[in-house]
Amino acid sequence: MKKLLILPLALACGATTNVVDDDNNGQQGEVETDEFGPVIEHDEIQQSQPGGVDVQVTAEVWDEEGDVLQVKLFYSQWTSTDWQEVAMVFQASSGEFRATIPGIQVGSSDMRYYIWAMDDVYNESVDPRNADIDRQDAYVFGVSM
Repeated sequence: MKKLLILPLALACGATTNVVDDDNNGQQGEVETDEFGPVIEHDEIQQSQPGGVDVQVTAEVWDEEGDVLQVKLFYSQWTSTDWQEVAMVFQASSGEFRATIPGIQVGSSDMRYYIWAMDDVYNESVDPRNADIDRQDAYVFGVSM
């Protein structure tokens, strides 16, 4: 039976290389590099949400080459230039990460939001892509009063 020993080494470019000893005699095996952030799957909120009521956001988040360390929800009112953030919590029963936009933040204008995740070697992902750089790329849902 082969035993795997994985030793993480930080590279200058920010990726992580894992040296795998798979033959139990100290010989170096294959070298793997984790350069990708977690995968985020989220069904965009399509319908308007009532103002003043909490809005729950869910997503499935996993990492093909490691573990997910953090998942956060960023949100703001359409008219705001500041993002608020809240940690998304893993729910074992559903296999999803969940967070709530507090109803007090769901005001009279449309809401923008995006999901950010980081893996155990500090690779990051954002859904939708570029939402943290370009506010126009964030998800948007209407607010009804």
